[in-house]
Amino acid sequence: MVKIKEIKAYWTINSRGQRALEVCLYGEKERAFFSSPSGASKGKKEAIEKPIDEAIKIVERIKKEIIGKELSSPKEFDELLISLDGTKNKERIGGNVATALSIAFIKLLSKEERKEPWEIIGETYFGKAKLEFPKPMLNFINGGKHASNNLSIQEFLIVGKREDVEENLSQAVDIYKALKEMLKRKGKSIAVGDEGGFSASFREEREALEYLSKAIEEAGGDVEISLDAAADSFYKAGRYLIEGKELSSLELVDYYVELSKTYSLYSIEDPFFEEDIKGFKELKSKGVVKIIGDDLIVSDKENVEKYKSIIDGGILKPNQRGTIKEIFMARKELMELNKIAVVSHRSGDNEDSILADISIGLRSEFIKTGAVARGERTAKYNRLLRLKQCGEHEG
Repeated sequence: MVKIKEIKAYWTINSRGQRALEVCLYGEKERAFFSSPSGASKGKKEAIEKPIDEAIKIVERIKKEIIGKELSSPKEFDELLISLDGTKNKERIGGNVATALSIAFIKLLSKEERKEPWEIIGETYFGKAKLEFPKPMLNFINGGKHASNNLSIQEFLIVGKREDVEENLSQAVDIYKALKEMLKRKGKSIAVGDEGGFSASFREEREALEYLSKAIEEAGGDVEISLDAAADSFYKAGRYLIEGKELSSLELVDYYVELSKTYSLYSIEDPFFEEDIKGFKELKSKGVVKIIGDDLIVSDKENVEKYKSIIDGGILKPNQRGTIKEIFMARKELMELNKIAVVSHRSGDNEDSILADISIGLRSEFIKTGAVARGERTAKYNRLLRLKQCGEHEG
């Protein structure tokens, strides 16, 4: 049980060099804070992100409805936030306000009850917490809105296959180093994009995949390759602009099938514009690669149910809905449909490690927080390593 004594709202700086909303909750003994992340590539149906000055004023306005209340669980707190807003997409209080408050409360309850955040989440939503680790999806080459190169596809990822989280991350470090050295040998830039992946220019997507494949081979990695196409960002007037060509939906299907077979892709996230259902259906019918929905489902239970026939899994981003309770509802639906869940960061993120706890607490199969570089990305992976090795509790 936690009694909220005070709430403060202010701005901090996120990893893209932008202002982000942070809130601090004060309990009777402890305090906890969280800064809401922000995405560059967003789905149309995501929770609305309020401008920072407005968001701070909203927190000041609604905190009188929260201060003094005794709350026993994150679910109860989130239900209060949902009732204070009353809209599907957090039009009144804002998704960033809801996210900052929702996660700060989990951290506060964790401190007050001397439990890990993953335990609080697991006990709340499954009745019992299990310390089982997700496999990492790591963004090693950045394109699209996450970099300033010529790649249309936004993320070129490696996917851990081992059951041991330390083995997966150890391989990732070796592959990242091999890719960096290869880029240097070839005279390419080793600058990184928003999520820590290399942002070098390539002739086309296939060249980027060749570099990544060779780096995996050099490092002896037992991993698979995935893509986050974020196709909304290269869709225009019914055509997809990629590799210097304008492709129809069906031509893009053929393109993905070729890539999937050539590079044995594990999955493609958002392969089409979110309203191009025909494209999703056609690629799904080919059965060559797993399809992961992000902008298509925006972490929403109803969308998971609606599009269940054309996806094999879904991305879960807390700020797409606003509260962890709503993220859990989407996770539960994915689980009941026997589809995979990928708990994910945003390109404008913070140094907090709690996304690792959220992934464990929600029993997601995968976690996606960027490359093994940049502190706001490695914080999440290092949290997984610490939990495995010593169970360290990070405040």
